[in-house]
Amino acid sequence: MNRREWVLYGQKELEEAQIENASGDAWYLFSECFHISREDYLFGMTDEINDKEAEERYKELIQKRKEHVPLQYILEHRNLWDIHLR
Repeated sequence: MNRREWVLYGQKELEEAQIENASGDAWYLFSECFHISREDYLFGMTDEINDKEAEERYKELIQKRKEHVPLQYILEHRNLWDIHLR
C-alpha cells in the first residue's frame, strides 16, 4: 500500500470504532510509525511503503486506539502549539 492508503486504512478502522478524530489520529499514528513528516507525506502520498515492522506497529497502535486508549498515551507525548511535551 502507499502512504495515503495506509492513513485511509487507519482512518476507516478508527471510524468504525467511533473514534471522534479518526482522521487526525490515523495521521499521528502513521507519522509515529513510519517517521514521516506532514510535508514528506503530502509530497509523496503515492509512494509505496515496504517496511513490514512499521506496518505491524501501525496496526498495533490503531488497535490500541480502537480500544479508546488516549492518543497521547499511545504516542507517549503531546504537542501543545509548537511545544513538544513528554
